[in-house]
Amino acid sequence: MAGWEVLWSIPSWTNELPVWRRVLQYRFRDGPDIYKYNRSVVTGAIQAKPNVVWVEDPMFLYVSTLRTIREKIGATLVCAYSDDPRDPAKKSRHFDQAVSTYDVIFTTKDELLQRYFDAGCHCPAKFWKGYDPERIRPVNLTTADLENYQSAVTFIGHVDFVHGHATRLAPLASVARAVPGTKIWGCSWRHVKWPNDLPNIIRPHQIDGLEYSKAICAAKLTIQIPSRLARDTHSSRSVEIPACGTMMLAERTTDHQILFEEDKEAVFFGSVSELVDKAKYYVAYEKEREKIAKAGYERCLRSGYSNYERMKQMLGLVQKVRDRNWIG
Repeated sequence: MAGWEVLWSIPSWTNELPVWRRVLQYRFRDGPDIYKYNRSVVTGAIQAKPNVVWVEDPMFLYVSTLRTIREKIGATLVCAYSDDPRDPAKKSRHFDQAVSTYDVIFTTKDELLQRYFDAGCHCPAKFWKGYDPERIRPVNLTTADLENYQSAVTFIGHVDFVHGHATRLAPLASVARAVPGTKIWGCSWRHVKWPNDLPNIIRPHQIDGLEYSKAICAAKLTIQIPSRLARDTHSSRSVEIPACGTMMLAERTTDHQILFEEDKEAVFFGSVSELVDKAKYYVAYEKEREKIAKAGYERCLRSGYSNYERMKQMLGLVQKVRDRNWIG
């Protein structure tokens, strides 16, 4: 992977557990299966002796596990964590205690960089989301695909409940009222009371893999509203939509403005009224829409937004930390 050999990996502690046992341990962030998981991580590290231990889900990893690995084999400890540890559903005392133990913590959230540095992490760094080019790409659509997915405007994602409020409901309902042929995909939308005047908008299903790309490709434009719950300013969808060759209409955030040039490679909005106006406009004007979609796709290729290129960038920083060539 990106010039590095992946020597070992540890499966999730939740594998094949009864629901009650999994839920209970998830809630308390501890239990016999989590203990066994941590023990297997230590055993695997000592046997394989990797130069780098890369952690993707730190919620259940004990700080004692990380310290033992460092003591026994001297590995560089890296955490790539796109979730927000302030979110009650993601909060973990194990991660909070381990921040100073990690050599590198990658985060998608700028405001967490200083927090991690103040907590003792040697190298907190920005984590930019990417896309999988084998799955996320322009797709030649069949007649059946068009019957399933064709739309004027598409949104794919969860409801994003914050304190019981569906943060994405109002803006998407406004678009649906203004633009015939709007479709919204996502399992959690079945739990929302959708306005009665907007029938046949919701598709309460999860779509993955190539079907996900087909839904994006079959839309004239696709909306991206980052999660308020996760405090996102960009997500994987921010690059997946343009990487499918479809115009993205996204919330105007600093990250989106860094990723794409406004009105040339993607279109941004800062209010519901601006979202509605731009959705109506670009659905109507195909040449302008297609020009932006093409430029956004080319930007993904040119600037290296694929997961492979993102991983190369991240591993390059890890190597600098290992070589002590990084100064924080």
